Amino acid sequence: MAAIIFKVGYPRTKIKVNGYFTSLLFAYEQNYSRQLAPGTIAYTKSNILQFLKFLEDKGHKNFERVSLSEIRDFLLYTSPNHRGSMSNVLFSLRLFFKYLNENRITDLKTEIVLQKSVRARRKVLPCFSHEEVENIFAQIDTSTAEGKRNYAILFLASHTGLRSVDIVNLKLMDIDWQKDEIRIIQRKTGKPLVLPLEADTGKAIVDYILSGRPNTDSPYIFVRSVAPYAKLSDSGIGMNIIKKYRNNTRTAHSSGDGKGFHALRRSVGTWMLEAGVPLPTISQVLGHHDLDSTKPYLSLHYHMLEECALSLHGIETEKEELR
Repeated sequence: MAAIIFKVGYPRTKIKVNGYFTSLLFAYEQNYSRQLAPGTIAYTKSNILQFLKFLEDKGHKNFERVSLSEIRDFLLYTSPNHRGSMSNVLFSLRLFFKYLNENRITDLKTEIVLQKSVRARRKVLPCFSHEEVENIFAQIDTSTAEGKRNYAILFLASHTGLRSVDIVNLKLMDIDWQKDEIRIIQRKTGKPLVLPLEADTGKAIVDYILSGRPNTDSPYIFVRSVAPYAKLSDSGIGMNIIKKYRNNTRTAHSSGDGKGFHALRRSVGTWMLEAGVPLPTISQVLGHHDLDSTKPYLSLHYHMLEECALSLHGIETEKEELR
């Protein structure tokens, strides 16, 4: 029996399946490695692995006798564990069976069983106003090394829209000071991204490097403020930083208002939209793979939404009592 172990930001999946199923999963990964982001491949593999384990428990060693009814049975079996995310399971299986069909591993037509589920309602998450961000900056003591670092991180996030994980993994060599550019490979998508380095953003980073950054051989720009001077953690650091300074502002907020570190990224997109920047340009700046990932920012532009509302002027209304 072969074992496949995944660890990609969600609970570890440790499921054993036979060698044939394992080889199919590996071939599937190789087939889509140039089309999908690494995180997407890892997530779909996790769903597919659960499906293969289900088939194996039903006595299947290959796809010779797999039926549509068994695929339906799997969907019913796994649905309690994927409330609100069954569309991702269906997406994973559609990709997998597309690979199986194209390579003549099975001629089973799964379109009817794996129809796309009804799109779940998307929650509109808030972003920061310019005033709120300025209030946060006002709380940072930039006379300290830690303050200089946190100021540079928050300034970078609020002026470029970079994800927290890309900021903490930013290396000294990723900034071209002569061309005033930031060049990275995005951790989430694996795609390259080139952004202009504005003067004020560069000034904040330089101030930290020259006057706040510890003397260390680390290639990363942002490091711990106490020894050992290692790179900051990939997860949680952004939230901890912004929470520290938000708690000191006079802006009313709650822990569940959605205004965490990632809200700075949404804010950049929204501010560009308010400034009349075309959606394709916003998508490029945020490093999105397609426009669909950027479209949710439209719903955050409240002023333009108000202009879209129809006036009731001229529509006569009457008040009637219920009988």
